[in-house]
Amino acid sequence: AIIPALIVTTAENRYLIPQVNLVELVRLEADQALSSIEKIHNAPVVRLRDRLLPLVDLADVLKTPKKSQPSSSEDGEAEVDPRSKPVNIVVLQADDNQFGLIVDEVLDTEEIVVKPMGRQIKNIPAFAGATIMGDGRVALIIDVMG
Repeated sequence: AIIPALIVTTAENRYLIPQVNLVELVRLEADQALSSIEKIHNAPVVRLRDRLLPLVDLADVLKTPKKSQPSSSEDGEAEVDPRSKPVNIVVLQADDNQFGLIVDEVLDTEEIVVKPMGRQIKNIPAFAGATIMGDGRVALIIDVMG
């Protein structure tokens, strides 16, 4: 299948998010992040247009090292340090729920061909498939429902 997807990076790796799940993109400058990102029951949320949006850090989900955010909590929860740099949030729709996915960079959109996963990684719920990018490198497609 050919689908439109958003290209994002986390820990210097490229990932794709199907545009069908995309609601909006939000970039909070460091001072905005400081006033907008809060913790409720030890979980990060962002105040966006008078509602609270749960946040998930893609680096935490994929267990990859964070790009210039050395602070991390012991329990593996996303810990955003808004003072260090701007925060890029991809607001996604999963069934009836919206959440914000924190990524290092938002690059571009592209029409991609979805390829099936190899047997070594097809049971990982975070990924829906893979594609070969224009430069020949493989990029994984994020499964927003997973």
